Amino acid sequence: RPDVIGDRDISSFYAEFVLPLVGAERRLPLINTLELTASARMEKYSDFGETTKPKVGANWRPLSWLMLRGSYNEGFMAPSLAALFTSPRWSITAGAGDIDIYRNPVTREGAYVQRGYFGGNPNLKASESEGTTYGVVIDVPGIRGLSVTADHWRIERTNLLGSRNGAQIRASDVSLIQAYTQAQLAAGKSIGSIDTGSGTAAYKGDSSIVRLPITAADTAAFAAYNATRTPGNQRATVGGIERILASYFNKSEQFTNGFDFDINYRFPQLAVGQFNLNSNWNYLNDFHAYSTPGSPRTNYKGGNGNGPLPDWRGTTTLSWRNKQWGAGLGMYYIASYTDTGATTTQSIWDGLGNPSYIKPIFNNGSYSYRYVVHDSKTYNLFVSYRVVAQNRW
Repeated sequence: RPDVIGDRDISSFYAEFVLPLVGAERRLPLINTLELTASARMEKYSDFGETTKPKVGANWRPLSWLMLRGSYNEGFMAPSLAALFTSPRWSITAGAGDIDIYRNPVTREGAYVQRGYFGGNPNLKASESEGTTYGVVIDVPGIRGLSVTADHWRIERTNLLGSRNGAQIRASDVSLIQAYTQAQLAAGKSIGSIDTGSGTAAYKGDSSIVRLPITAADTAAFAAYNATRTPGNQRATVGGIERILASYFNKSEQFTNGFDFDINYRFPQLAVGQFNLNSNWNYLNDFHAYSTPGSPRTNYKGGNGNGPLPDWRGTTTLSWRNKQWGAGLGMYYIASYTDTGATTTQSIWDGLGNPSYIKPIFNNGSYSYRYVVHDSKTYNLFVSYRVVAQNRW
């Protein structure tokens, strides 16, 4: 593997201001307190130029026990030097995973020799983001020490750094070529007259695939295949894959939004010490992206465990402190999700009688339990304890 050589110079400046417009000692009707915050970060990159990103927010207490809050922020992240300057590496493959899934239903050629490329991309752009949050904080009246918060957050990112493997690139190629084919058929062209640009820079499929020019054998094979298919199932002619360029790239857009819920309770002081309860939960409402403008939407969150990311995550901890002594008990929960890296299949799991199990793990003073249940979905329950004693001699 070759060395990676690259450099950049960065200078930055950060400033933050907090402006209390109304304090508790000068409260107004429906304004117990009102506070504005503003901050900005200026950075100058030798390779990406200069950028300034702000954050503004407001905290408003209409009542002493109720606070409403909100904020807006922007972000900037330059790609790493490795993503920009990693030297290219080639491999030549013809394994079972190298089947051309667009051509194979037509030609039945199976796997054939292709070149795979991976390396840095010096044309990467910096990632940028916009985010908003708004929520409420309630210091529950009548229950001293108990507070509840709920916040909604949204993040939109552009030019996000990403990478794809060969299977993802081939799937994208099929989707783009089929979409182009249907558009051409709708415009009145016959299937045999559609020019996919195979073998040229004007190829209509995925830009990370370079295809060979169309041969007479290709034309004959696709014509025979399309003669037995309805227009909605016909395939425009393309040449074989010469190489796949699996480098880093900038995703077009990525959207995420969800909710955070927190409960904090400081118990009354007891003779045995101080107890504190903290419970934090997150609900992922939406998480999707578009790799390139006009590309199909990719969903990362699926309901009822049907996606690679869970809806709910949560932690709850109970801690105790008495002078130099302390202890804690914690639980971590992840809702059901689809494990895309599973090393078994549904049929194997069915053949084993649909087993469930609890697996204890001890690591650095804490126990974790993983409970795996039916339908290849995983539920995680982590229970940990830690006792810390300190004394001075």
